[in-house]
Amino acid sequence: MFCSQCGSQIPDSVAFCPACGAATGNASAVGAASQTGSASGAPAPQPIPATGAPAPQPLAPAGSQPMPGIPGPQPAPGAWNQQPAPSWNAANQVPYPGALGMNWYKFIIWFQLFASALLALGNAIRLFTGMNYDGSARAVYLMFGGLQALDIVTGLFMLVLAAAAVFIRFELSGFKRDAPLHYLIYLGVSLAANLAYTLLFAMIVGAGLFDLIDAPAVGNAIGLFGLIVLSKIYFDKRKAMFCN
Repeated sequence: MFCSQCGSQIPDSVAFCPACGAATGNASAVGAASQTGSASGAPAPQPIPATGAPAPQPLAPAGSQPMPGIPGPQPAPGAWNQQPAPSWNAANQVPYPGALGMNWYKFIIWFQLFASALLALGNAIRLFTGMNYDGSARAVYLMFGGLQALDIVTGLFMLVLAAAAVFIRFELSGFKRDAPLHYLIYLGVSLAANLAYTLLFAMIVGAGLFDLIDAPAVGNAIGLFGLIVLSKIYFDKRKAMFCN
């Protein structure tokens, strides 16, 4: 007979081809080989794959394979699937997306700074035109010398603050290194400008400082101060993100 795998001529009584090791399908020969192996105490011969390639090995359970390129002891089987997602990229020193909340950052760059710029621009227009005095600007300026100069200077400063708000907004959106610091300085300068204008206005018109401070002014000052403190804490936790 001839081997069905390699075509070699082989005896009819063999269970496996001597040339390639493929099974011949001879049932009687297989039974005889099994009985001979059992009687002698030796295991029966196993067929060799026709291609000559080693028999495939069973795959280890998922999670038990060692991670390539990582030295040191490997975790127990299944441990890879149980590990929490890392919150820090050690190579780039940047938090993974979602590791730190960024909603407040988005609020600042998409609303707060643009709104602050528009508010500063509106205040500048009111100061330049005397709209704060309900149509009596000319009389007020004649009565209180120096008040018009204060309004003009403060209006110019409001324009600078409006431009600074837009500039810092794009610094933050580009993750510039000093953008958080510039933002905090902007908030501090805005708070100081409001307090300075109130103080100088009181000195020019001869009124008491507390006579000019109302609930909206107090609320605005408290809000700016709280914003400075909270933003300092917020951006300190995200320093590594601002590295451009």
